[in-house]
Amino acid sequence: MLRALAHFLLRSGSSRINASLHGVSMPERATRVLLSFAVIGASWVVGVAYAASRIPSAQRFEPATAGTDPVRFGDRQEVRLSIVVNARCFASTSDSLQHTWAEVRKAARAAARDQSLDFATLAVATNQDIETGLVLLRRLAPVDEISTGRSWMNHDALDLIASGESESLVVPQLVVSLRSTAVDSSSIRAAPARVIRRFAGLVELKKAAAYFRDGEFSRDVRTVRLISREPRSRLSDPGRVLR
Repeated sequence: MLRALAHFLLRSGSSRINASLHGVSMPERATRVLLSFAVIGASWVVGVAYAASRIPSAQRFEPATAGTDPVRFGDRQEVRLSIVVNARCFASTSDSLQHTWAEVRKAARAAARDQSLDFATLAVATNQDIETGLVLLRRLAPVDEISTGRSWMNHDALDLIASGESESLVVPQLVVSLRSTAVDSSSIRAAPARVIRRFAGLVELKKAAAYFRDGEFSRDVRTVRLISREPRSRLSDPGRVLR
């Protein structure tokens, strides 16, 4: 748009200059040319400034801005399956983990659907170098969200595995959490996520598919829903694991 505006101003300005120079002496002609180009330049600057002022400085939440994945309205619950890995950990980079993650993801999605829960996946790499982390996370695709960088101080890693207990600082680790959300046409409200189960280490992680298939996950979801109905003063820590 700016290119077209500049082109129009230069064409129209040049035509006016040529029309105004007939029968004019050279010194006066030079003065008129300089003045005309000064006017053209000023007009171009004003045009650019106006166009820039029309560009919004922020985008407010609207359902139409959610892209191809529509935002669902109403009060909902979402189960999030998060996996935390590190490129320097042999188990995290093994084919066994990749296959196990795919199996668990499939079982978890089916279990969430049976409980009428939304479902999302998050993969986190606790590597300082972002490119190194991305290479590892690509092996775990497809996932809904990814996070890497800042080593063990990665924001999502801290939320998931820095629970204050030394045994939780282990990769690979699978974290199952539940969160309530409320969405309307102008706002999104989300409660703190509640961790309902952890699987730390590849040996434990291989048990996760059975956890979703054999009914344990469903029982944990029902427990969380019962706890959530209690008075707030009796609620347990949202970050606490049920068992």
